[in-house]
Amino acid sequence: MKDNDNGKEEKEDLNSLEEKPFFIGLLVILVSFALLFLFIGWWAIPLILFVIFLVLYFIWAPNQVFACFPEEGHAVIIVKGSSFHDAYIKYKGKKLVRDNVVDDMTSASSSEGFLTSYLWEPLGMCPIPLWPFRRVYKYKQRWAKLNKDGKKELREEVLWQVLLMKYVYFIEVIKVETKNKVPINLGIAIEAEVINPYKAMFVAKDWVHAMESWIEDKVRDFVRTESYEEIIAKDDLAVKITDYCAGVTERMKNVYGVNITKIAVINIEPADKRYEQATLNKIVSEKKKEGIIVDAEAESQKIGLETMGSVFSMLSQSTGESEKDIKNLLLTKPEEFDKVYGKILPEAISIMKMMVAIRGGAYTEIVIPEGSQGSMANLMATMVAANKISENNNKKSLREINPLPKKEFTEEELDEIFGDR
Repeated sequence: MKDNDNGKEEKEDLNSLEEKPFFIGLLVILVSFALLFLFIGWWAIPLILFVIFLVLYFIWAPNQVFACFPEEGHAVIIVKGSSFHDAYIKYKGKKLVRDNVVDDMTSASSSEGFLTSYLWEPLGMCPIPLWPFRRVYKYKQRWAKLNKDGKKELREEVLWQVLLMKYVYFIEVIKVETKNKVPINLGIAIEAEVINPYKAMFVAKDWVHAMESWIEDKVRDFVRTESYEEIIAKDDLAVKITDYCAGVTERMKNVYGVNITKIAVINIEPADKRYEQATLNKIVSEKKKEGIIVDAEAESQKIGLETMGSVFSMLSQSTGESEKDIKNLLLTKPEEFDKVYGKILPEAISIMKMMVAIRGGAYTEIVIPEGSQGSMANLMATMVAANKISENNNKKSLREINPLPKKEFTEEELDEIFGDR
């Protein structure tokens, strides 16, 4: 009962907005009539009619007294007392059909039951016959939207027209917990249009509030089924939420005459800044870990190449050949390399085993697989083992490794590592 009483008082207050303009216009007419009649007598009547038209056009119609100026893309509802009487629509390419539904002019909908149309609009002004017994319906509307800076803007206005064009409303879903109990805030944009002015205004007391409440409830239910990591990783989150809100969308259209055309997720953020910082720390930590692994692999490559350089150095000292010539012979003519250095290579390999073990952190015996005998096989197996031990050593002490870029070594860099003797 209190809600009904408050509603009646609110309507009376809104109707009172027309009273002041009416009396101002009436005063202008009476004063003009008195002055004109005083000076020119009954000849003042044509001028008085012109004054009445000016008052109607500039004072009364802008305030919906005896007439109104409907805007493009809007509907105007006329009430008789507190009951719906008629509706006007001004929307290019659209018409009001049976049951007050906005439809395309080109549709095959029945023309029966058409509501009032603008057959006569002098200077864009639509008359309201029998005012004040029939009035333009006025109502208060509260909503939120995103301004040009992308920030939430709250609006509250007294409206006398129903917007038929698509409009984007904005809601915030605050402190909703995910499946793993992380509280988050979401910004949701809802694009909607009124397709039945009667239902939007009279079936629901406030259709915008109803739409926002139901969408918010659905979004909360959806978030509770997903983890925080899953939500921020979903590229199709808006599509998932739209599908989840299908029931609300259908109800808004059929019951309240409002068509929800799109739902978009504008922003997602943890409700507690500590979770936001923790998420950032986790991402940074993972990136650092990836960098350390890359650094370890680069270091392993470097150690393996340096160990191989020790073999070439030993061979060079034993034969007097430069390390560069020995290296080139191995790369270009491996069979000849085996013939030339096959007798002294085992001793160099034996010494290198101990060097590799020391670099690896412990003395390790490198066993050459059976069936792989020969100087060349021994050298290759030892080089692989050297690289593997160095890699394992790096993985054990990742935190102690200095950052090194992973790269392919050029001929000049190999010369620098091996030394040109």
